[in-house]
Amino acid sequence: LSNYFRHLKSGCSMVQTEIMNDSIGDTTQDDTQDSTSVSSLQQISITSVRKRTRRAISKHTTTKKIRTA
Repeated sequence: LSNYFRHLKSGCSMVQTEIMNDSIGDTTQDDTQDSTSVSSLQQISITSVRKRTRRAISKHTTTKKIRTA
């Protein structure tokens, strides 16, 4: 479980850096329809990933509480 959780954390941080890179690219480049469609697709996947990680984190914290109690 700890390995899985660590994997989630690393994935989340990678996604965050991707978002930052994307926003920088958007400001410097003239937007073509291609790039905008790709970014919107990425945004959708990113939000779903975030929801999943949030759920996993909340589950993880509750199990910790039970163990310590």
